[in-house]
Amino acid sequence: MTPQSEDSSIDDRRKARRVLFVRSVRLHFDSHGDAIEATTVDISHGGMLVKTASFRNPGTKLDFTIALSEENASIEGSAEVVRVHGGDETKLPSGMGIHFLELRGASAKLLRSVVEGDS
Repeated sequence: MTPQSEDSSIDDRRKARRVLFVRSVRLHFDSHGDAIEATTVDISHGGMLVKTASFRNPGTKLDFTIALSEENASIEGSAEVVRVHGGDETKLPSGMGIHFLELRGASAKLLRSVVEGDS
């Protein structure tokens, strides 16, 4: 897949508040072990932007795990690739826009804490 540059502003299309959030994230794309390590750029209640050169097509489903600095705490769930960006990194890093489909365990509470700055 060849990533495409986006001409319109990403911020114009975002409805949820996003916060800068740089952490390692593991993206699992299937049950056969297809996984990559990436880095989150920002996060919201509805999704995240991840910086990576290993793109997947929009519509691709995945499971993710973001390790937090707290002992054994992580945000994990299932998601879907909704956007891919490559090229001009002065506007946006090469990577993928990920929409959360489901958050597991205490992940919703942890995500809320990150986005709302409760910790």
